[in-house]
Amino acid sequence: MSFQETLQFSSTERSILLSLKQHWSNSEFLRSWDLNSSACNWSGVSCINDRVTELNLGEKNITGTIPSRICQLKNLTLIDLFNNNISGTIPVSLKDCLKLQHLDLSHNSLRDRIPDELFGMKQLLNLYLNGNMLSGEMPKQIQAYQLQNLNLSENYLNGSIPEDIRNLKNLEKLDLSHNSLSGSITSKLFQLHQLRHLLLSYNYLSGVIPNAMDVFSLYDMDLSHNQLTGSIPKGLGDLPGLDALDLSYNQLSGDISESTEHLGLELL
Repeated sequence: MSFQETLQFSSTERSILLSLKQHWSNSEFLRSWDLNSSACNWSGVSCINDRVTELNLGEKNITGTIPSRICQLKNLTLIDLFNNNISGTIPVSLKDCLKLQHLDLSHNSLRDRIPDELFGMKQLLNLYLNGNMLSGEMPKQIQAYQLQNLNLSENYLNGSIPEDIRNLKNLEKLDLSHNSLSGSITSKLFQLHQLRHLLLSYNYLSGVIPNAMDVFSLYDMDLSHNQLTGSIPKGLGDLPGLDALDLSYNQLSGDISESTEHLGLELL
C-alpha cells in the first residue's frame, strides 16, 4: 500500500472512530478523541501498522447502543465494552468484524436474542455476554470453531443447550449458569477434550447426567441448583483432573463417594 493510500486509510478509520464518539457523546473518556492527534494515540485505541486493531472501552461509563458501524474498522481483533451502560440489542453487523478474536459485551443492559451470526464467527476465541438481559434460545447452529471461552451467564436464556456445542473442540470454559435453560444436558458436552470449566448451575436442566465422559481436562464442574435426576455417574471417577464438583440442589441418587473415591476433589 502506498503512503497516500495509508493516509487515506488512516483518515477513514479516524472518521469511523469519531462517529463512534458522536454516537456515545456522553462519555468523558472519549473526549481525548480529537483531530489534534493520531487515532492510534487515542485512549482505548490500539493499532498495529497504523491499523486500528483493538477498542478497549470497558468501564468507561458509555451509554447508548452498539453502533452498527463499528465493524467498518476492518482490522479489529478485540472489542471490549465490559461494564458500561449499553442498552438495545446486539447488532447483527458484528459478524462483519471478520478478524475479531475477543468480544466482551458483559455487564451491560443488552436485551433480546443473541444473533445467530455471532456463533458463525470463525476467528472468535472469547465471547463474553454475561450479565445482561438477553433472552430467547441459544443459537442452534454453532460454527465459531475456535472458541475457547464462552460466557452467557446471568441472562434470561431459555430452551435447551444446542447439540452443536460439540463443534467447539477448543472450548476451555463454558459458563451458562444463572439462566432459565431446560431440557437435558447433552452428552456432546462431555466429548469436548479441552474443557476445563463447566458451569451450568441455577437453571432448570433435567434428566440424567451423561455417564460417558471424555473430558479428561475437566478441572471443575458445577451442575447445582437444577432438576437433575438419576444416579451420580461412575464416569466421574475417570476424570483425574477434576478438583471441584458441585451437584447440590438436584434430585440425584446414589453415593457420590463411590464415584469419586480415588479423586482428591473438593465436594461442594
